[in-house]
Amino acid sequence: MGVTGTNKSYFKVFVVMMSLFVIFSSNSKEVLYLSNADGDLELYVSNIEKGTTRQLTNNTLDDTQASWSPDGNWIAFTGRVDADLEVFVISADGKNKRRLTHHADGIDYSSVWSNDGKKLLYISQTKKSYRLVELTLKDNRKNILIEGELELKSPKWSPDNNFISYITGEGKTSRLNIIDVATKKATPLTSFNKEQHINFNWAPNSQSIVFCARRDKVIDLYNIDVKTKKETRLTDLWTIDTEADYSPNGEKLLFLSSREDKVRRQLFIGDKHLKKVNAITPKNVEILNPVWSPDGSEVAFSLYSQRRFVVVVKDLATGKDKLLNAQDGGFQYHPKFRPKS
Repeated sequence: MGVTGTNKSYFKVFVVMMSLFVIFSSNSKEVLYLSNADGDLELYVSNIEKGTTRQLTNNTLDDTQASWSPDGNWIAFTGRVDADLEVFVISADGKNKRRLTHHADGIDYSSVWSNDGKKLLYISQTKKSYRLVELTLKDNRKNILIEGELELKSPKWSPDNNFISYITGEGKTSRLNIIDVATKKATPLTSFNKEQHINFNWAPNSQSIVFCARRDKVIDLYNIDVKTKKETRLTDLWTIDTEADYSPNGEKLLFLSSREDKVRRQLFIGDKHLKKVNAITPKNVEILNPVWSPDGSEVAFSLYSQRRFVVVVKDLATGKDKLLNAQDGGFQYHPKFRPKS
């Protein structure tokens, strides 16, 4: 996958923009989220301290799968181009937008940053195959890590950048896998014959992964040691337990569960073994997309209220909730705190 002269010039400009933008970055506490307030999904950033919100994208097609760069200066996202999906980046102030992929015979999506901010990982799909592609931002070099007919989902770098995790799916079954970045060797972590992996997250120490899987019609949480492949079942209830994520210090887990409401999912926090858990949102309210703040003092999530989802930020010390952008009349999803820069 070569780089044309035009693309080389294009990316030289992009790299310069990335290096200069840090001068203008803000240390204020901000949250990125998606909203369809203007009719389709767009990217917004709200400043929690100032109570202000800026709309980053504005077009007639959905922009989704947004994530901050590690330095908090850029946001990668999936944007539609006619019937196509491509990977874009946009500066935190919304003033500089760049298209990174141009896939004439397929779609590119699910981009995630490496933890040093030098690379992006994304899925490239055609009618015949799926590819997991590593893009080096400095020179637009593309490296195909995985290629095949199995569906690929949810690529993620380990916090230490030594591994890449992802899900492969075939029919009603799926597997959790990792790639050793140094050797490029891919290894399946799970081998349950009739399971569906739904979501997962790395522990901060990069030694284990917490994941949600449906096994024997039950959706529960598990932890797996990356080196030994030893699994620990964290929940064992006939209700949904999902979207688990480690706190920044690795001592707690945030997760969703319908254990009390039986239908709707509440937000819970527990120790990393989930021996003791506490609900931090009320019953009879559906919660989606929980995420920790960089220092672990707050969490953000989408809450169903008055026939729409709104983003709420909760202070864990005081228990107080703050609606992110009350003036936004759309459905709000996938909040993400801006990394400290």
